[in-house]
Amino acid sequence: MVRIPAAVRRRLPGIAWRDRKILHLEARVAHLEASRERVRRLLREARSSGRDELRRREEEITRLSDDLQEAILRAEAAEAEHARFRRSSFKGKLSSHMAAVNAAKLSGWQATTPALQLPYKLRSYALAQSHGIAVPRIHQVWSRTEDIRIPDDLPADRVVLKADGGHSGLGVVPLRRTAEGWQTLTGRDTLVDGRPGDRLLSRLERARGPFFLESFLEPFAEPFATTDSRAGADHGAAGQGSADLALVGPPQGAEVRLPEDIKVYTAYGEIMQVLVMRTHGVKVMNRSRFTRRYFDAEARPLGEVLPGRPEDPEITAPEGWEDLMEAARRLSIAVGLPFVRVDLYATPDGPVLGELTPMPGGVQEYRLNHDLRLGAAWMRADLRLARDLARGRPSGTLFGSEPYRWWYPEPRGGEPAGTEEGPSRWPRLQADPLQWYTPPEDVVRLGTDGNGADQTGAEGATAEVSIPEESRPDDRGPDEDQVELRIADSSR
Repeated sequence: MVRIPAAVRRRLPGIAWRDRKILHLEARVAHLEASRERVRRLLREARSSGRDELRRREEEITRLSDDLQEAILRAEAAEAEHARFRRSSFKGKLSSHMAAVNAAKLSGWQATTPALQLPYKLRSYALAQSHGIAVPRIHQVWSRTEDIRIPDDLPADRVVLKADGGHSGLGVVPLRRTAEGWQTLTGRDTLVDGRPGDRLLSRLERARGPFFLESFLEPFAEPFATTDSRAGADHGAAGQGSADLALVGPPQGAEVRLPEDIKVYTAYGEIMQVLVMRTHGVKVMNRSRFTRRYFDAEARPLGEVLPGRPEDPEITAPEGWEDLMEAARRLSIAVGLPFVRVDLYATPDGPVLGELTPMPGGVQEYRLNHDLRLGAAWMRADLRLARDLARGRPSGTLFGSEPYRWWYPEPRGGEPAGTEEGPSRWPRLQADPLQWYTPPEDVVRLGTDGNGADQTGAEGATAEVSIPEESRPDDRGPDEDQVELRIADSSR
């Protein structure tokens, strides 16, 4: 065995100590790696927990934000409803009006309730004619559905079969002549020997008779001129029309289009708003195919005043606007109600009445400011009509002096007019309503809010007042009982 010299051995480090050092360092490294892994695990857990907590907090913030938004909407809705009841609201007025009319209907008071008489279309046609406003030409009238038969020699290729009582397209059947006979516009139903089938009859019977056949009005923009009076508007009592130009349908097979439906909301001669509805194609009575746009009395678009019902920007103010508005005003005044919707059509021969609607259906819940404007107009109409009645205007609908055609059977002998059943038994007073009429501009407006909405009837609203000089005490302000609203030209 080789011996290491002592001098060399003294220079070499101790092997055992080095091994112990190495073992110590390796243990330290293992400990640090374990600590590092533990720290990483804790960090991963912290990050996961933090993400979960952050997600929970984000969800809570979203929920709280949704709750806040819902609370704001509820508060705004409650404030709007409060405003509708605090001030003159169209929604509130219409609701009360419908309740009153329904009560009158249940009481059987048709003869003394004008709103119950307006849904009789043929009566409204006679009223319009008496005031010089055209109506669709009536070809034939039947008392019962089983009597309906459209003659082959009818001088028209397009007609509309209607019930006297109906709304929203109920009891309205547009027809056209084909080689197979009279058909609905969709071609689904064909009349045999001019008689409607069971499906069409059941549709008509859901409405109220009598039943009648009237001319099919074509759109204003696409007149088809003729001189043979095949169809069109009726300007005279005998149903022959006063104009040489009549309207007939486009060539066979062309797309069917109706004139725009112009619904004029009126408050006893004041134009509240105008709804113009448009449709085309064969399913012309399908309400889901209609587009719409609202206008004011000056034909300016009102925007989306009915939430959830977008406007159609392609609809423009109908031609003959001033004539349409004048016809609506004239009928609104003659009806003798604070509110009525006058449905018209624009044709080359002028405005043609569609129907008079005392209680519009569908959604009538407008944006608050617009609702209050309409309600204020209705309130002023209440005031003006009450004034006219106090000054001698006969109550109810007033017929004009122009001749008109009466399609209902007259009362039998010994049955006096004025009894409740049937339009022929209701009064038909003839008078010029303008001799008592108080126009809208004669009523003092009580101010507007910042958005232009009429504040008539609102809390804190102010009005221009007139205080008689002899009633004013020298040493104190006017007594409230001595303050009266000033209406221009009070001698009217």
